[in-house]
Amino acid sequence: MGGFGRVTTVEAASLLAVGLVALALAVRGFGWLEHFPARSYQFLTSADAKTGTVIRLPVLDVFGRKVLATKPHLLVLLGSCDGCALTSFDPDKLSAPGFEVILVGQSAESDLRKAFKQANPRYKVVADPEEELASQLNLCFQPRCYVVTQGRLVWQALRPNAYPAGVTYDGKNTSE
Repeated sequence: MGGFGRVTTVEAASLLAVGLVALALAVRGFGWLEHFPARSYQFLTSADAKTGTVIRLPVLDVFGRKVLATKPHLLVLLGSCDGCALTSFDPDKLSAPGFEVILVGQSAESDLRKAFKQANPRYKVVADPEEELASQLNLCFQPRCYVVTQGRLVWQALRPNAYPAGVTYDGKNTSE
């Protein structure tokens, strides 16, 4: 009997299945989107920062190293889960000649120091615990890359696993 009376076993099973799918998507975040074509991201990237937006980075990273502006910055925003960030993105697989690579995590500095203590020293690690950069740059999937030159945004990935020309991850470039 449907409607507002008793719920049948089939209806209950259907509701449970829908709920479990919704829960699975919520727990996995937007990672499931990487299987969709690039045009699927248009609704996510519609809130992106505009080219030329001023991006303010801290003077020092979590290890006390200067964040220099002598080269363009390749920002890699990793998201809020340090464990997940470490398993989803390996900075040692990144080749970015001509860029200063800055890994940005949305966790406390102490957590990022612990998580990246073995990271290659050529990468800077910046904390964004209040998610100011993540909000300004519209971190709608992770990791997501951005290029900042002279303090201004000049490029941003429009889909996961996309990098600017000349940058490779695990020997591949999926530039846009």
